[in-house]
Amino acid sequence: MRFESELRSGVRSVTIFGRWTGGSDDGGLSDEFHAWLDGGEKNFVLDMSQLDLLNSIGLGRLVSYYTTVTRESGKLSLAGLKEKHRRAAYVARILDLFEDHATVEDAVAAMSAGE
Repeated sequence: MRFESELRSGVRSVTIFGRWTGGSDDGGLSDEFHAWLDGGEKNFVLDMSQLDLLNSIGLGRLVSYYTTVTRESGKLSLAGLKEKHRRAAYVARILDLFEDHATVEDAVAAMSAGE
């Protein structure tokens, strides 16, 4: 797994590429989340549109990021979920935690409107 991020209207957008299959092999994303939070960033969108494979460990990581961000009074949304990943997240009841948007732009707009 690898990721790229950018700041859009005060929201950190993180695009995830490849296979998210290992907890400790997250390409440094966990460390980055902590650094962004320590730097004062609070709102995040995970762009899942480039993700090829998401297994139970990756789903667990999503919950971990959600917990970390909300503990810091932030917000974490998902964007671009492919149908196969949406089904897995639904079955695991993870979609109950996240706002799920078709695009990053939609998610950023929703966060910006909510502030």
